[in-house]
Amino acid sequence: MCVHNDYWISHADLEAAFQALKMPESWISEPEPKKAEIYFSRFRQWREDVYRRHTAALSPSERESLDAGSRPSLSHSRQVEAQAYADDLMADLQRRGVDFVNEVRIGLYHGDRLILTLIVDAGVEEQVVLSSLPCYYRGFEVHWHRAKQPSEKDAPSNGG
Repeated sequence: MCVHNDYWISHADLEAAFQALKMPESWISEPEPKKAEIYFSRFRQWREDVYRRHTAALSPSERESLDAGSRPSLSHSRQVEAQAYADDLMADLQRRGVDFVNEVRIGLYHGDRLILTLIVDAGVEEQVVLSSLPCYYRGFEVHWHRAKQPSEKDAPSNGG
């Protein structure tokens, strides 16, 4: 397994960085095409910058595997390899004292990518979740969902 770099950007940090863009609240549904293109271009650039910050903190071998396209996060066919990263993330969370994550799952995402999906206790406050969990982990995007209550058919989905 690759050496873990301690770079950690939480969902709350990500939200604060997004707020610094000063986008209007309704930017995603802007009716004027020229303004909409400006907003989406700004958003795209921001997402790329955040991801670059994340990948810059990876070990050289992790960056090389991303550049070569061989990183497990880059293909649905690498789910078996990705499990080791899910296990590492769970261990990292436990070391950090995050005790409300029940499970780390491998998720299939668009563009033939894999993500790590965290299943969190249903009763944990959203702000605690957002400030405690990473949005990226060693080349994987990280999403989270609340655990289903025994009486629920479909638990509310958050973060992805």
